[in-house]
Amino acid sequence: YIVGGYYPRGGSQAYADLLARVIRESGGRILVNRKVEKILVEEGEVKGVVADGEVFEASIVVFDANVKQLPGMVEGLPEDFIRQIENLKPSVTAFITYLGLDLDLSSYPPLIKDLDQGIGLVINSNLDKSLAPEGCSSLAIITLLPQDMYDYFSKKDPAVYLERKKKYAEELIEKAEKIIPGLREHVVVMDAATPHTFERYTLNYRGAIYAFDQSMDAPPRPYFKTPIRGLYLAGASTFPGAGIEAVTISGIIAARDIMDWRTYR
Repeated sequence: YIVGGYYPRGGSQAYADLLARVIRESGGRILVNRKVEKILVEEGEVKGVVADGEVFEASIVVFDANVKQLPGMVEGLPEDFIRQIENLKPSVTAFITYLGLDLDLSSYPPLIKDLDQGIGLVINSNLDKSLAPEGCSSLAIITLLPQDMYDYFSKKDPAVYLERKKKYAEELIEKAEKIIPGLREHVVVMDAATPHTFERYTLNYRGAIYAFDQSMDAPPRPYFKTPIRGLYLAGASTFPGAGIEAVTISGIIAARDIMDWRTYR
């Protein structure tokens, strides 16, 4: 984090798998496809969570989700804390076109930014050759979007949503072809992600990829300790902000506080 960003071999999923392995090796359990509906609190202290109707008792809960959800899940939050959350503005969202290509792009740099067109190209297979067959490439084309584009990609009419999703994906390919000529002719696999895709997979409010606005004059994110005893925050909603490195640091901060900041050698 200090000396520059790195790409995990095997993709970001490999990093998640590593964290999961450490949890299991330390005696923990991981439950997937379980949505926490409520955080249980008694007399200002956390007592556990309810997930899909099942109660899990705990004296400490680390809330690693978008803090905008918190007031609807916890009773007894102070009004000033709720107002602080309500004042937080969601960050930009994004659209990504994912491509699998029968084209060797190894002569290109792994990251290309075209500020004039407002796009970025990430050739993941140039960082990790296991992500594409020999002679082929995997490419992601990304553009950041303002929050009102969440409404443009409304899912009220599924047919309109899919039509706009496909159209926007094609537009990004067209822009990318100005950097990599003939790109479209080599597409083998194509997928795309809209603001609603990010909301679906991360539960981030309106698909905000950085959780909250990170401008210099933006309201500060809430502290990692909440007014509820035993309830901690981690992730992009709290200090130091968004991004894999930053949210990892937020988890370390919460863990160290829970463990009384003991130092291990």
